[in-house]
Amino acid sequence: MLYDTKEKAAELYYHGSPKQVIPLENRKTAIYCRTAIEDDGEIEYQMDRLSEFAEDYGYINTSYYIDNGKNGRTLNRPAMSRLIEDIRNGDIQYVLVTRADRIARDLGTINKWTMLVEENGVKCVSLDSLSNPERGEFAFWSDIMLLLDTLS
Repeated sequence: MLYDTKEKAAELYYHGSPKQVIPLENRKTAIYCRTAIEDDGEIEYQMDRLSEFAEDYGYINTSYYIDNGKNGRTLNRPAMSRLIEDIRNGDIQYVLVTRADRIARDLGTINKWTMLVEENGVKCVSLDSLSNPERGEFAFWSDIMLLLDTLS
């Protein structure tokens, strides 16, 4: 479990302002998987890793968003479009990915994603950047910075 009790988890997570606490059981987590070239084995690998992480660290109420064989240079992908709609509707509080480049592969797309999650109070976790799972959100943005460095 990520937290010892549901009450402790609820008091640690705020959406919008400290006055609006979202109970643990109502927090929805998106598990997002993507490959550039269609590869069922890689998608299954990502899903397994992310599902195990979600279960081990208390991310509940999960939904899968799978873009198999889709380019990462745009957010215009079928599952990503559904995820963006769910984020804008306030249905998602966390997004789990194996690596930040599963979300985006270029500066413009990264910028659009960053604005979207910041505007909607969504926390992102990239597994391959984690040294401390409870600090996953910060690891995601560190991963994005490394990706930006390789693109420049």
